[in-house]
Formats: sequence, structure tokens, C-alpha cells
Amino acid sequence: MTEPHRYSIGPLAMAVDPGDIDVWLHCAKAGDRMVYATGLALPQKAAGVLRVRELIASHAVNAHCRRVDRGSEWFVVRRAPDSAADPHISHAGRLPRFAPDESLEARVLRQLWRAAASGLVCPTNAELAQMCRLPTADAASYRMRKLVSQGLIRIEDNGPRFRRIVTIVASREKTVEGLL
Repeated sequence: MTEPHRYSIGPLAMAVDPGDIDVWLHCAKAGDRMVYATGLALPQKAAGVLRVRELIASHAVNAHCRRVDRGSEWFVVRRAPDSAADPHISHAGRLPRFAPDESLEARVLRQLWRAAASGLVCPTNAELAQMCRLPTADAASYRMRKLVSQGLIRIEDNGPRFRRIVTIVASREKTVEGLL
């Protein structure tokens, strides 16, 4: 009787060592990125993934996922430290305060700039409407189109399942890739 063929499958995913994540975190500036896992599925119990969850909970990083050739790539983006001195943040609910004479386009542009400067994904129209106190997502979409026509932002559309990437023309800062 012959023995059946045995096949060996390599790991479905790999994660970075938590010590390497901590070294990167110590040296990283706001907006810097680090890939912490790759593969077909996120290795939920890997030490590096558990360390990233702790960093997310402490608001030190934001985590994102993007598709690559043969699977996915999970990466973190270093967040800017929260500033208690920022006059645009209200401490009750953390919603921004706006000047009474500030235009709606300026509100939207400010929120886009914050997302880009902090290494975050671009807010959806519904999220922008809520953040900027606009009545609907369509109102946010209209303000975005006005900012594009004024040459203040550029938008990259990556398809229906991915968030758009917005570039702030004046600073050349971009929001990061992300899934919807």
C-alpha cells in the first residue's frame, strides 16, 4: 500500500513582532505608516496584532487594510497627538466648533485637512455632513465638488468598496487608503 501524498501549506498570514512595532512607534511621526501583517486572513491571536489593538485603544495609531496581489496587507498609521489646546475641538462630545462667519467650504476643507494631516482615511459624505453640521450627505458632496473646482483639493476615486483619497493642494498632504 502506498502512502498518500502530503502537502504542506505555509502560513496563511504573518505578523510583525511587537518589539518591532514599538521601535517603529517610538521613531514614527504623524502620518508615517507601517505594515504589521500580510496574508489571506488577519492572524487574530498573533502577538503583533494584539499589540496593534492596544495601540488603537490608546489612540496612538489607526489601522487600515488594503488588498494586494495575493491577499491583504494590514497597516497602521501614526496619529498626531491629541491637543487639548485646540480651540476647534469641544471637549463635550469632541465635535468641532466653527466660527459663525466660516463658510461651509472652509468647514469641509478643515475636516479634510485634519484627516490628511493625522494620517486618517477620508470621511464619507455622510461623515463630513455630520462633522461640519451640514443637513445631508448631498450637501457635503456639493461642497467637495466646489473645493475641487476651486483647485483646493484633488480626489482619487478607488472604486465602490474603497474610500476616496483626498489631496490638499496647498500642503500636498493626502488621506490614506481604506475600505468602506
